[in-house]
Amino acid sequence: MFENQTFLITGIADENSLAMKTAEKILENNGKVVCTGLGVTPFHNNLSEKAAGFLNKNYEDFESACKKVLG
Repeated sequence: MFENQTFLITGIADENSLAMKTAEKILENNGKVVCTGLGVTPFHNNLSEKAAGFLNKNYEDFESACKKVLG
């Protein structure tokens, strides 16, 4: 169904998020996905420790979920 199509997936918070389920269905139907996650970047130079911690944890959860579910 999705052959030769690539989809940008944002909003994967964990393995149970709607975005993850969407990515799984696309892959099951022969599509390709590019997933993006939010973490601390060089542009985040004025973050509080709490904000940086939140972004780092969010990215770790995103990365872990993608590896576990999508491979």
